[in-house]
Amino acid sequence: MLAAVATQAITNPRAAWKQAILPGDFQSLSSESGRTARDWVVDWVLFLLSSGFGVLFSLDQGGTLWLLNAAGGAIACVSLFWRRSHPLAVGIIASVGSCVSGAAGLAWLVILYNSALRLDRNGLIWVIGIGVVGIFTYPALYPAEVPFLVLVVLCVGVAGAALGSGVLARARREHVMALAAASQVAQGEQRLREQQAREAERHRIAREMHDVMAHRISILSLHAGALEYRPDIPPEEISKAAGVIRASAQSALEELRDIIGVMRTGADEGNDPPQPGIADVPSLVQRFREAGVRVEFENAEMPVADLSPAAGRTLYRVIQEGLTNASKHAPGAVVTVNVDRVGESRVAVTVDNPLSVGAGPGAVTLSEPGVGLVGLRERVELIGGELSHGLTTDHRFELRAEIPMSDD
Repeated sequence: MLAAVATQAITNPRAAWKQAILPGDFQSLSSESGRTARDWVVDWVLFLLSSGFGVLFSLDQGGTLWLLNAAGGAIACVSLFWRRSHPLAVGIIASVGSCVSGAAGLAWLVILYNSALRLDRNGLIWVIGIGVVGIFTYPALYPAEVPFLVLVVLCVGVAGAALGSGVLARARREHVMALAAASQVAQGEQRLREQQAREAERHRIAREMHDVMAHRISILSLHAGALEYRPDIPPEEISKAAGVIRASAQSALEELRDIIGVMRTGADEGNDPPQPGIADVPSLVQRFREAGVRVEFENAEMPVADLSPAAGRTLYRVIQEGLTNASKHAPGAVVTVNVDRVGESRVAVTVDNPLSVGAGPGAVTLSEPGVGLVGLRERVELIGGELSHGLTTDHRFELRAEIPMSDD
């Protein structure tokens, strides 16, 4: 029970009432500090009980012994308020007081408990050593009808009980604080995992938006550029191009709406829009051909049945990115797409085109060149593949990805 309350109080700043009923030692793991309400109540109760015991013990004393007894008891009782902040000094003071004052007896037992709870081994030895001296000096100052040996055994037994209780309380408190600290670490790790998951999801959505919107806008740009640079084309061709522009714009809006819907509802609710795969590559190539891109593509070797959904989706995105970049940066060039097996468990896709200097119809300029390739590399590496791109020896730009065919 104490462990649960301490963990909630330490890890939840709003649980003020739980912090108030815990010892102040637990505050070292929280944002608060100082003595709690519980500590003040305990301090005053112990002070009043120890003072009452001292008064009752001093009633039958007189003269110099009364003054010595009262002074030692008063000092020991008042020092109880500082036993947490200065345990060694209070322990020594109370132990010295117990050597000359029977009124300090109850306060000394409290201090022994506190010493076992808070002091290290050397400090505890000092407190116990002075207390042992008091066992022999006290009977000399206050003769009693009880035999000396019986009095020593009684004092040792009571002092041992106080020390043992302090040791048990210390072990329990350290266990509770360890649990609370472990809970803080676990919560920190959980927050880190959640933050990493959110970051990964943002990157995933950013990749999807780039892949989808860049492709659609490239198609729009190509058709619009053709209309701009060829004003003399027949009306039926203009109508056909306008229809493609309208359809592409409508598709872009629908896909953008799907992605924004996923962002609003959360990725854990199963609302992801349908993802394209390797079977959709022919229709992707056809859309680029209709937009005026010259694509050479043979799909006879595509291992459609052997590819996992993740591998097929990644291959589709690689081809889409390659065709999009070629249409932007090498308008009019022939783009070659090849999909081949590599061994028994991997597949490679290559998109290459000759370099083209200058802009043509529909050519656009990227404000941040290579952004799509960075996201594409992350996508390929996420499923254990490799992506490369750059100029070849015959002055062509090549985009190549090699990925595993299955998720195993």
